[in-house]
Amino acid sequence: MGLPSAYTDALKQFKNFTFGAYSYGHAFLVLQGFEEPLVRFDITTDRVPSIFINFIVPNEKARAFEAAVRLPGNLMLARSKATPRQPAAYLLSLNIYESPDVLTGQPSYRAEWSTYVRDSSDPDSERHYFMVVDVDSSGPSLNPVDLFTPPTPMSYQVQAGRLVADIKRAADGADKFRVEFGLPAPQAPIVRLHEPWVLANDRVYWRNGVYDSVSYNGALLAADVVEADPEIAGHP
Repeated sequence: MGLPSAYTDALKQFKNFTFGAYSYGHAFLVLQGFEEPLVRFDITTDRVPSIFINFIVPNEKARAFEAAVRLPGNLMLARSKATPRQPAAYLLSLNIYESPDVLTGQPSYRAEWSTYVRDSSDPDSERHYFMVVDVDSSGPSLNPVDLFTPPTPMSYQVQAGRLVADIKRAADGADKFRVEFGLPAPQAPIVRLHEPWVLANDRVYWRNGVYDSVSYNGALLAADVVEADPEIAGHP
């Protein structure tokens, strides 16, 4: 037996009024500089999966890579691994995914190039975190380095059982990055993400030293993940 509709309607009205008032009050405090803004950020996987392509940076090239990405003075490169069975290494990770635009709600694709860092100014500096090196988005977005990220011509889709991502340069439309590989077989084994790698999402640093503080639910830690060998996935 369900609850009376008059009761549930009253609960909905109370929820809308109460949390609407909380949101309004929080927005007012953000305008005054007393609170930090909170932005909901969703990743959708209905049409395309979220993927990470991890490029290993050899140890002997780590210092050159560190200089190339221009790390802020308080940050240093850290080794990481996405799943427990992978070896820890210096990585450049490309995450491609679909996400609703935070302003319009329209679907957009994003490609974020990241590495992993420790913050020497943090007493908890043994932990490592993400640092965004570069970002492309099919829709306009905000970031704390350039303030505004213009739209990038890019596509990300499943074609004939293959996953295809094609990213162009915003300035002239020239090719920037393209990847195509076969989707894992339905019976491919499921693995779990390495917990320290998940916790690295707590902070997402940018090249100017500013970081986004990220809150997420248990779906990230419990996500079903398939590891794809690029030597195999690149062939039909």
